[in-house]
Amino acid sequence: MKYSRFALIFSFLLAGCNLLPLSKNSDEATSTTTSSISPSTSDDSLSDDVDSNSNDSSDVSSDDYTESTTESDDDYLDGRLVLPCGYVQLDKPTNQVLNLTTSNDSSAKCQIDIKDSLDPSMTFIYGNNSSKGPTGHYASPSMYSYNESNEKQYPGGLKIAQRSQGLQSPLFSHNGPKLQIRIGLSQVNEGGSGVEKNEDTGYLYFYNSSGEFLKDKTITIAEGSITLDKAGKYLQYYVTDAEEVAYFEFRLNAQPYKSSRVLNFGIGYLAMHSFPQI
Repeated sequence: MKYSRFALIFSFLLAGCNLLPLSKNSDEATSTTTSSISPSTSDDSLSDDVDSNSNDSSDVSSDDYTESTTESDDDYLDGRLVLPCGYVQLDKPTNQVLNLTTSNDSSAKCQIDIKDSLDPSMTFIYGNNSSKGPTGHYASPSMYSYNESNEKQYPGGLKIAQRSQGLQSPLFSHNGPKLQIRIGLSQVNEGGSGVEKNEDTGYLYFYNSSGEFLKDKTITIAEGSITLDKAGKYLQYYVTDAEEVAYFEFRLNAQPYKSSRVLNFGIGYLAMHSFPQI
């Protein structure tokens, strides 16, 4: 890796991203209505216009979810919330808070690139383990090759190749009622067999600044959302009534596939954009 530690820490400070000091926050979860969510896939060159996806639809997968916590002799797992996917909730991010600019201007988007290494503000997820977990619950992220001199040849990205893998975003703050989430797909490749059909590809889980799970904001990433021709493009979703959303997680439920072969893919960036109106 060719970046200094100093450069890594500040690599995610792009347009629309500002740091706030870490502070204790006593915000409590409040009841919310069902989110209006509009999933789409598109080229990076397309507009960020707030009305670019006007056919919003409700797609919350946690209607039958009942909260429960674990009972375990393992101190790390004991008492943790079990999420709808069946794995436990991780600790909330510990990065300095990213202050998202709430604006209709596309330059307000905050994008965090993932090329040859995972930014320290992010956390790789693998089931009940993570890249910030203790011994026995640590999971090392796997990265695709990346060549600085030829990004098109080696697009890099965090490799997602197993069910239950995923990524936790940094902690952020914003005051907009509409939040846009993009997951950049650096590459999509054919893998081996073991296709699981008729299952959701994954989920986006959202949390408030106190680390409380906002189950009514859950987004389902539908089967068929990730295909070979989505390489170099992105998945895009909107959440409304989103003022209290402070971070999110992508969790893979079943590998995408083509015919009888599964697809592995790279996450090349996460991007967040806070809009001042729904």
